[in-house]
Amino acid sequence: AVFVESPVELADMLMRLTGDEPSGPRSAESALEKKFSEVTKLFAALDPRLAAVMFARLARAVLNLGGIANLTLMRGDRPVVGFDTGPANALLDAWSLAERGTACDEDGAWARSGRIDAALLARLMADPYFRLPAPKSTGRDLFNEAWLRAPLTRGADPQGIQATLLELTVRTVANALARDCRGAQRLIVCGGGVRNRALMARSSPCHRLAA
Repeated sequence: AVFVESPVELADMLMRLTGDEPSGPRSAESALEKKFSEVTKLFAALDPRLAAVMFARLARAVLNLGGIANLTLMRGDRPVVGFDTGPANALLDAWSLAERGTACDEDGAWARSGRIDAALLARLMADPYFRLPAPKSTGRDLFNEAWLRAPLTRGADPQGIQATLLELTVRTVANALARDCRGAQRLIVCGGGVRNRALMARSSPCHRLAA
């Protein structure tokens, strides 16, 4: 079984490790993402014997839903593995800004009001990046508005596109969990994407973890 652990617990852990005190919700979110990146790099450099002591009880997968989604897998005495699964907030925010003039889709309400375009989803998921084995890395240089617009058809519903982008994140993360994070007993979710209730609801471990 895979469980979602509160991101507050992870935030507290990171802040205790670094001693930083963010000054507000936005700065807290930015600080958490920054510290998550720093600490996961530290984990990745750990001696396997030290990692075994720290993570012996549970195999944990940490999912960071930032602009790009990334996973870090910690499994006892095995080396820590981290990689990017694909887009998360980057495309959702870019499409919201382009079509509505708002910097983000608050709570995922706009995505929730649209219908997933199965044909578009298939075209987006056909990108070769999603088939590459972990570890791998990507960014906004690939997953940007131009990448999104390339497969769009004339007259496509903007709300449906937002719903499809949310589903793209869910499917690519789920596929990466199933393929590259086998044996994970706990899933810790953090990053700005935890504020998107529609994304978190679709990413619930109650849903199937493979497309």
